[in-house]
Amino acid sequence: MMLKLLTLFAAISPALALSIYSLEVLAGLRRLREASRITSDCRAVILIPAHDEAVTIGEAVRHLFSFGEANLELLVVADNCGDATAEVAREAGAHVVERTDPSRRGKGFALAFGRDYLATNPPDVVVILDADCRTDARSIERLIASASKSQAPVQATNLLIAPPNSDPIVQISNFAMLMKNSIRARGLYRLGGGIPLFGTGMAFPWAIFGNAPLASASIVEDLRLTLDLSNQDILVHFVESALVTSASAAAQDTPAQRRRWELGFVRIAACHALPLLAQGISGLSRHRIFLGMHLCVPPLAMLLLIGGGRIDTDDNDWPVA
Repeated sequence: MMLKLLTLFAAISPALALSIYSLEVLAGLRRLREASRITSDCRAVILIPAHDEAVTIGEAVRHLFSFGEANLELLVVADNCGDATAEVAREAGAHVVERTDPSRRGKGFALAFGRDYLATNPPDVVVILDADCRTDARSIERLIASASKSQAPVQATNLLIAPPNSDPIVQISNFAMLMKNSIRARGLYRLGGGIPLFGTGMAFPWAIFGNAPLASASIVEDLRLTLDLSNQDILVHFVESALVTSASAAAQDTPAQRRRWELGFVRIAACHALPLLAQGISGLSRHRIFLGMHLCVPPLAMLLLIGGGRIDTDDNDWPVA
């Protein structure tokens, strides 16, 4: 399977993939123009899916409550937890619901469970944050207001952070994330009017969130959701000035973490990139054309390997950026 997927990307001219990559980067060199201030008094809920996050969830909840937003509510979905995630989140002040279904594991199932709970009294906007993420009051405010005003999904800038003296493999992975989730995202938004979801730092108006196909065990459930929304002509707006960060994985964990994500991306792209591009051309859809082109570009390290004529399917040598 891996060899077939890599061969598909190899069949795409490296020059073409590099051209698309370069186009996105060039288009993303300048920052986007955004309103200097945007506010909303709508009711919003921050939904946090958490699996065995007892160590981090308490601090995360307290950090969010420190913003002092009167209309903000926190809902933690303790999903198939074997630790004290639910208890710690409750003690920190969050509302908590627990889901136990070992046969249906995955973030998408946790989000769907949280949505079902919220459906009895739906908020105007739902913000999704991972338990290990950090953000600030201004970013949350901009996400909520942007989703409410546009009535479309919105995505914050999502970056990894690490100490300056981190292992080179961690810094390379962080650089790849910066290129994907900031520079290229900015370029793609400018070119096509929409970007992929990044999995955290997302906000949805209830009209869209309430019907979105969330339940999934995919490691790239965010990309799958992006494509499902695109099929409904729903574009994801980029709120560049809103920032969500996560601590980088340790050097020994980074290759495995990146390998899982990259494999998920390649599988999705192999199935959807060219059909999406064809749909965009036949339907004169600028968004689908550029999203399809975006999916034709493999992760950065894989792109460099293919461009150099080297495809290595050994897990030990799998690219990490």
